[in-house]
Amino acid sequence: MTYPALNVTPGEASRFGYVEGVPITFVIGPDGTVDGEYLGPVTREILENVLKSRRVD
Repeated sequence: MTYPALNVTPGEASRFGYVEGVPITFVIGPDGTVDGEYLGPVTREILENVLKSRRVD
């Protein structure tokens, strides 16, 4: 894995709301809020597209 991953305690995980299953990917915005979530496998292409669509110039 070549991208940052976050490991959290159960208390910290409550910030993300109910988790339907695994794997699940959360996109965290620059302000620390959950900007999106994706249930199931996420490819590099999907992540790149998500990040490009949220990029602020």
